Amino acid sequence: GRGGSDDHTIAINVVANQPPVTTVPVSEIASTGTPLAFTGANQISVADPDALSGTGENITVVLTDTSGLLSAFVAGSGGGAGITGSGTQQLTISGGLGQVNAALATLTFLGSSAGPDQIDVATSDGRGGSDDHKIAVNVVANQPPVTTVPASEIASTNTPLVFTGFDQI
Repeated sequence: GRGGSDDHTIAINVVANQPPVTTVPVSEIASTGTPLAFTGANQISVADPDALSGTGENITVVLTDTSGLLSAFVAGSGGGAGITGSGTQQLTISGGLGQVNAALATLTFLGSSAGPDQIDVATSDGRGGSDDHKIAVNVVANQPPVTTVPASEIASTNTPLVFTGFDQI
């Protein structure tokens, strides 16, 4: 050029990534062979105070169980979280914050044998932030229903027998 110059100062504000915060129940009780839904007060959810909107930030939750099976699905059509490993001991849910929480709202656990179990919930925000929790699950044997019947009854021929009071079934 001709010796001209132009100086500009640009201020850059660097903000440290805040990690995701995962809310999980401390423990659960499940019956063998009966799906346990993580809903209501027991729902697992993720918050991330600096989550970027749109496609800017991908939240990933990896749930790993020692013996039970974990399942989740995408409710509605289009735009849901990516889910891999549903029906296995390792379930991965990834997507935007709202998508991940919607999929976590469908989470179920299925224990096949009685005894202690544990679910590890590891969350990452894709920018170096992470959170990890463990949920203790006590799987109890599914108890069959109990029917109480009278020990014996005396009935007359061609006369209806009515069960009432102490004889009631």
